[in-house]
Amino acid sequence: QTNQQPPTSPSPLGLMERTKSDQLPTHHGVTSCAVMAFLSVLGSAAVLPFMQARRDELGCDALCQGGQTSLQSGLTLIGATLTGRASDRVGRVGILWVGLAASFASNGIRLALDSMAGMWYSIVPMALFNQNYSVSKALLSDYITERNGTDADRAGAAGQLGMAIGFSFMVGPMLSTTLVSGYREAVFISCVCFAACGICILVLPTPAVTLERDKGTGIMDFLRMPVLKTGGAQLL
Repeated sequence: QTNQQPPTSPSPLGLMERTKSDQLPTHHGVTSCAVMAFLSVLGSAAVLPFMQARRDELGCDALCQGGQTSLQSGLTLIGATLTGRASDRVGRVGILWVGLAASFASNGIRLALDSMAGMWYSIVPMALFNQNYSVSKALLSDYITERNGTDADRAGAAGQLGMAIGFSFMVGPMLSTTLVSGYREAVFISCVCFAACGICILVLPTPAVTLERDKGTGIMDFLRMPVLKTGGAQLL
């Protein structure tokens, strides 16, 4: 009597079975996502040297710069919560498009309003809606899950993303200061980088698996976090 093995059921969500670490090929979306993040941050970093000089020309003192930094930090905190929830429900790639549109909107304000008011207004779209770094990390996790990857694979993909962003912060200011010598020209270079970023988003594959967090109530769920009930948080 021969021993017959029962048929193996397919793995949940159609994931690949993996027996050895070298059997998991790199998802092509991981590379595309890292390049996309590099170009996105490159566009933002290209304006940084000239933005500081332009603030000085417009008479933005320490209080003004501190206020702009606080505004950007506060809007980023709110935007991270909103876009995180939205990416779970409408998809990561769609939220990446929203972030790219916000980047173009900020640059459009900088070109249309070359004044201190324009500096303030340009902070709002990008700080509130461009959370592409956080969304990219979630997208990479989806790609690794699609290939039935391990935590080590996720860490490796996150490392690629971090290296790409770190390199863009080094290259961006050097690129803009080498090619141009003015604030408006640097904004145009930033737009070119954002356009190239859009091409990368176009070729990003939509993950078949999406890791969803527990459903909440958006900003109200965020405001009820225990950490916000501490004395330091309430003081801020």
